[in-house]
Amino acid sequence: MYSVEELDFKDGGREEEQKRTRSIFEDIKIRAEKNLPLLEREKDFFCLGLTASIVKEDGKLKGYSICENYIFKSLYLTYYSGAFGEGKFIKARKANLYEVSDSEKKSDFNYLKIVENKWLNQIQKENHKEELLLKLSIETRNELKKLKKETGRLFFRKSKEKYAFRKAKIILHSKYLYILIKKIKQDSDEADFLFDFCGEQIEIDYYTLVHIINRHYAKIIKGNPDKSYHVEEFEPKGLHLRLKKIMTAINSSGIITKPEMEKISFEYLNKTYRVWIKKRVKQEKGIGNVDFYRLETFFPLEDEKELEELKNDYLVSKINNEIQLYHKSK
Repeated sequence: MYSVEELDFKDGGREEEQKRTRSIFEDIKIRAEKNLPLLEREKDFFCLGLTASIVKEDGKLKGYSICENYIFKSLYLTYYSGAFGEGKFIKARKANLYEVSDSEKKSDFNYLKIVENKWLNQIQKENHKEELLLKLSIETRNELKKLKKETGRLFFRKSKEKYAFRKAKIILHSKYLYILIKKIKQDSDEADFLFDFCGEQIEIDYYTLVHIINRHYAKIIKGNPDKSYHVEEFEPKGLHLRLKKIMTAINSSGIITKPEMEKISFEYLNKTYRVWIKKRVKQEKGIGNVDFYRLETFFPLEDEKELEELKNDYLVSKINNEIQLYHKSK
């Protein structure tokens, strides 16, 4: 297993760095050919190296099963980041960009349709043992039900095509999130998802990550004007670390009391956010039901009425140069 730091391409022009990364590439290649387990970051490292390789014997992406996720992510971001899959599509080949031809586009959409159908079969199951897949399946099924309810009966070909595209976006976005969140967990220590607040240990778990990243990111892809969306201050891959840092700073101030800890509102870099913390119950092997506190969700606060309420009814305290806290108690 290679660490995040080991898989970081440093100065690619230096001979020793090229030798170092080539050695890792060769090792991962051997493990891939033996069907040995690999982390998502190791797969990405290998597949990225493969796209840049000029060694014919290395082969191509489609020749390695470990590159399936890499291929999917690339195609998903190419075709499903727009409103309706129309217009020009650009891809990279080696160091060059090119416009996708109609025949290549057709082939790619056929590939994505196969992925969509396979993933739909996965998320329709209700008895997943893997927690991430279980949480994500529930979330995705609910989105699909909502889409069907909103759409109603369809009579015209164009409206049917738009519905099919929106449905595909939801399903493929779900698979993309599965890979993303899995990688986030693999790239972090368990302690990165825990923090102390008002004398309690708070967890950032799979539910938290699925809920926040699915509902409050990817504004163009999601296309839901009623949701507030995060921007560059909170990249998904570093979301848990930034949240832990912010909540730890707020906790250290001693301003928030336990009765107030459920709903926390604050400004971070001059933008207003809200965090919800709830007491929940989970099952632990050999113990049974256990109470715990979970950070349920976190989002930019954009509702004018709620922002006005904060301004009029709450005190504001500076926590540090980045954070200002809204609170009732002094």
